[in-house]
Amino acid sequence: MKKDAIPGFVNEIWAIIEEPGTYRGQCAELCGKDHGFMPIVVEAKSEAEYKQWVAAFKAEQQTQLAATTTPSQ
Repeated sequence: MKKDAIPGFVNEIWAIIEEPGTYRGQCAELCGKDHGFMPIVVEAKSEAEYKQWVAAFKAEQQTQLAATTTPSQ
């Protein structure tokens, strides 16, 4: 898949991945001096692993939010 970046716009690309695993890609054009260092890595998880990941992420976010909103003494 290919999608050009346009300043000020959010681009999304969706894919159906049927097997869990790590999928890799690379920038498709010579776009600048660091072109060779623009890898794309997607880690696809099973539905159960994904649900665990979401729960852990939410718990971490709530912990961080609580730490920043605790009144100082």
